Amino acid sequence: MLASVLVALGACALPTAPPPAWATRSMLSLSGRKAAVAMAPLVANPRSVVVVDGNNVRGRVGFRWTKMQLARLLSAWGAEYGIDGRVVVAWDHGLESIALPWDGVAHAFAGPRRAADDLITEEVGRLSSLSILEEEGAFRDIWLATADRELIHRGNNAP
Repeated sequence: MLASVLVALGACALPTAPPPAWATRSMLSLSGRKAAVAMAPLVANPRSVVVVDGNNVRGRVGFRWTKMQLARLLSAWGAEYGIDGRVVVAWDHGLESIALPWDGVAHAFAGPRRAADDLITEEVGRLSSLSILEEEGAFRDIWLATADRELIHRGNNAP
């Protein structure tokens, strides 16, 4: 999923600035077409939620994206794929544990003594417990965008 997110983000054109020249498809493992195919199940389910490990994604591209660049790319990506409002990006630390909406994306800050990994594990567990929506009987898909193997393991084993 992380490669899909990175390819899709790199392909998004922002109104204020194009993607960086170094964010080419050749540096990533999926082509634009393969990324679109990988994104199809996410887009098909209107109950899908994407949880992004913000600093991990930035680290995956060598921290060449600032937090603001990633925030703008996530907003453009969500709008382009019709998933705005269903994207949560988790950030390490912050003055308090809080989630704030900005341009179609929820930005969740872990708080002063916590890491985003802890916040993500809790959020994936919470979303999993709400996976069947009683009023619609539809399953909620939770997509985690990270390259952190420990976090993937924690997310898969969230209560």
